[in-house]
Amino acid sequence: MFVGLVLTMAAATLLSCGEWLDKEGVPCATDEDCFADFSCDPVEQICVAGPGDDDADDDDSADDDDAGDDDAGDDDTGDDDTGDDDTGDDDAGDDDTAGDDDTAGDDTSGDDDSGDDDTGDDDTGDDDTGDDDTGDDDTGDDDTGDDDTGDDDTGDDDSGDDDSAGCGEGWISGVGANRVLTNAFTKGNVVQVTDDVTVTSFAMYLDAPVSGSVTLTIAEGPTSTGPFAALGQGAVGGTGAPEFLEVSTSVALTTGMYYFFGATWPQPTGNYYSPSGTVDPYWGTFVTGAYRSGSSIPGSNWSPTSTPAGAYTMQVLTDEDCDPPIGDDDDSNGDDDDASPGDDDAALGDDDDSAPAPSVHDLDGDGWTVADGDCDDSDPAVYPGAPEDPNNGIDDDCDGTVDEVAACDCPSTSVLTDAMDACVGLNSTSTFGPSLQVLSSFGPYQPQGGCRMIALSSGIIGSSPQPGVDHPPGGMSTSDPAGDTSTLTLSMQVPSWSSSFSFSFNFMSAEYPEFVGSVYNDFFYANLSSTSFSGNISYDATGTPIQVNNAFFSVTSNSALQGTGFENGVGGGTGWLTTTAPVSPGEQITLEFTIGDVSDGLYDSTVLIDNFEWGVDNLTVPETQQ
Repeated sequence: MFVGLVLTMAAATLLSCGEWLDKEGVPCATDEDCFADFSCDPVEQICVAGPGDDDADDDDSADDDDAGDDDAGDDDTGDDDTGDDDTGDDDAGDDDTAGDDDTAGDDTSGDDDSGDDDTGDDDTGDDDTGDDDTGDDDTGDDDTGDDDTGDDDTGDDDSGDDDSAGCGEGWISGVGANRVLTNAFTKGNVVQVTDDVTVTSFAMYLDAPVSGSVTLTIAEGPTSTGPFAALGQGAVGGTGAPEFLEVSTSVALTTGMYYFFGATWPQPTGNYYSPSGTVDPYWGTFVTGAYRSGSSIPGSNWSPTSTPAGAYTMQVLTDEDCDPPIGDDDDSNGDDDDASPGDDDAALGDDDDSAPAPSVHDLDGDGWTVADGDCDDSDPAVYPGAPEDPNNGIDDDCDGTVDEVAACDCPSTSVLTDAMDACVGLNSTSTFGPSLQVLSSFGPYQPQGGCRMIALSSGIIGSSPQPGVDHPPGGMSTSDPAGDTSTLTLSMQVPSWSSSFSFSFNFMSAEYPEFVGSVYNDFFYANLSSTSFSGNISYDATGTPIQVNNAFFSVTSNSALQGTGFENGVGGGTGWLTTTAPVSPGEQITLEFTIGDVSDGLYDSTVLIDNFEWGVDNLTVPETQQ
């Protein structure tokens, strides 16, 4: 049977006895036509010495399932393996150099590609799940969307690279600056250029009113003080909130020249200035801040009138801040995938990419970075622990909840400022006088916000106000200013989004009706110290402070005063009133509440205070309303 089998094969290949004995050079169509330890050369179609499959130039499209094959050492140069299922193959040491087309559908899950030279491979669509990419240093890489076809990445170390399409942060100046509110100004920074670049985007950090317009300018000059000639300008509208107002442009900067980057606004606009200066851009040297009053926009011969040493907050992007063409990461040898074997392109099927590292730059100057937990690094009013604006639809404090309002006096508190709901923006407090107290109710009167309120009195809260208590040293007069006064002083920082605050109060006095119109007239003052307003902010339409002669003092019925000590003709009150006052966003203010006797220490008065809130009212003077 062996001879018959040999004869059959010989007939099929038309071999002679001599050719048969030589074994090499025998004509063949497949390896099965050759002796053991010989293989069929697919080009010459003769048997050659050597086991295994030299697949050079083979078209293996849609080959059978090679799952589990041991292809170690194969020379697959130029193979078209489209559609192969190589699951589990051991390809260690394979030379896939230059031209292998593994496009669309190769399943290389679990392959051991250690040591492979994949230069020039097009691995588009490969499933490399489970690959052993030993030695890859892909720390922090984000290669979303890269196409590395043809890249030679030998020796690259791309630790920390960010290869996502788009641009970086560019130059951010004046980080952590203080807000300044000015009307009709041009302000900006002067930079001397040390590297030719082209500016693609310029933004200045401002809070311009919604109805306002801001013109951004890039101007060139021979010195740091000008004269400057405008090279690029653009107008943008404000939204009333602090933000980077941006224009796209294409302005070429020349080494050695000075450039003014600034903004002009004709209406009151909040701008941000850092007295300590700023870092230099990589393409130049920061020289100085610069400004000129007035709404005139810089033209062909413009110079600033002042050059303060500090820097205004702005952002400048250049053509060199953007990624190079997709698939290249500015590395000497091409892209970002390693000296060691493997590949690190998440979009092309690999499995060893970490997410891009959070930014460590504070883009909005609020003292928090994305790495610190800032959930919106373009808005300085948003950061972990920021005051929550209950009406803006934003998670201001980055706690994952939008517009929550947490009462700081529920279920209970003994802290005066918490009880009156003044827990946001509070820096410090001080008290003076004999009678300040936290209450859950006072007669028929309940807290206006939260669960508690406070009371200040010139006598003793809860005791009869008539004849009242004269605390030492007695009375209140020019010669004895201490008298029967109680004072609560708050030092606060206004949230960056707020332009006003309000509180509710209810003043009651036993001076009514006996001493109406006389010098014996107790008082309640709310004195504000702010850049927007200074002085007493609680008064009636005629400017009369809160006392028995005030137009609001009209509550005298027993039912309205029952349980307060001021019922049954003992006194009267104003009922609940609300004072609203203007402030400037981000500023430090002092608010002082004081109640006291006048001329004597008898016939006492009490004021309830509650429901302190920051607001966004646009006021020029305080208002008090029922």
